[in-house]
Amino acid sequence: MYDPTRQISVGRGNCSFTSLNLPRFAIDAVKSSSSTEVAEKKFYAILDKYLEMAADQLYDRLLIQGKRLVKNFPFLMEQGIWIDSDKLKPDDQILEIIKHGSLSIGFIGLAEALTMLYGKHHGESEEVWKKGYAIIKHMREFTDRRAEKMKLNYSLLATPAEGLSGKFVRMDKKKYGIIKGVTDKEYYTNSFHIPVGFEISAYDKIRLEAPFHALCNAG
Repeated sequence: MYDPTRQISVGRGNCSFTSLNLPRFAIDAVKSSSSTEVAEKKFYAILDKYLEMAADQLYDRLLIQGKRLVKNFPFLMEQGIWIDSDKLKPDDQILEIIKHGSLSIGFIGLAEALTMLYGKHHGESEEVWKKGYAIIKHMREFTDRRAEKMKLNYSLLATPAEGLSGKFVRMDKKKYGIIKGVTDKEYYTNSFHIPVGFEISAYDKIRLEAPFHALCNAG
């Protein structure tokens, strides 16, 4: 992370975030594979490709944002809201200050991705739950490595996706058609949630979803 001597939440913000369409990765993997084992390997290969792409473009966006001046953000910078912004002058660039913020990689549709890969989602099978947890853990380990390498606050986001959940499924439905349990709906399931239409007790829903929260350090 950037400046690990100050592990506080006050005075920061999220500079940018990009969300990945897990169901699409799963669809592409399955459609080009002869078995579940092969599809799983292809899924991770596709996931890794887009994790790298997302991390790179988040960094590029940070550099662009960092060229802005303190005076462009009179409330955040000139009022000292952002960490160390009180040390800068109005015509100084803000890059070194916004490095205190986070660069987040989000995801949507774990449930649909699992359904595509294994025929069930993580609320229906303990074995599939473990597969889902492994996917999100893999993503968190990537952001941790990138944070250490770049000395920036890369993090994993459980994307709320209030609008994106519908946009992604419309795009995939147009490209791939109707796939049962995946694109045969109006929206993908938010982040790691168990689908809202699935019959499950409140206790079991909390029990199954809770471990994922610890992996999503961007919220």
